[in-house]
Amino acid sequence: MAVVNPYVAPNDEQSFPEFTSMSDGDLVDRLLDDAISHHVISSDVDDVNLYGSKHRRRVAGPTADRLTQSGLEPEIYQAVSWWCLVFIPLVPLGTYAVADFRELLPDGDDHSRCFRVQMDWSQATLHAMIGMAVVVTVGLATWFAVVHANT
Repeated sequence: MAVVNPYVAPNDEQSFPEFTSMSDGDLVDRLLDDAISHHVISSDVDDVNLYGSKHRRRVAGPTADRLTQSGLEPEIYQAVSWWCLVFIPLVPLGTYAVADFRELLPDGDDHSRCFRVQMDWSQATLHAMIGMAVVVTVGLATWFAVVHANT
């Protein structure tokens, strides 16, 4: 008999597919389905950003044709969505399968289609560590410059 966790909500990670276990066809079906995926615009300064490009796949054949006919690049990757403060990732919001559009928007912004997949904590942890390293480095450099400017 399987043990069931009564505290798991239906929208918890168990209901999202794992990126690496999905076939190219399934990824493309989900990316092109407006009920599952959504359009993301990456403008200059956002409070939510997609970081990373883990498990990058180039699709081929009829699957790639379906993506290119929809204006998307025939390459799909996994990225983590973050709530950011001045480009520093603070809170991971989820992991997404992403396909970029072939052309930029008229104002030069990137845009893509994506859908939620199972959270990749190793990827999110790496991003958080890099973000903390940047903050610490900038903080130490600023402190060092202020201390030595006063002597």
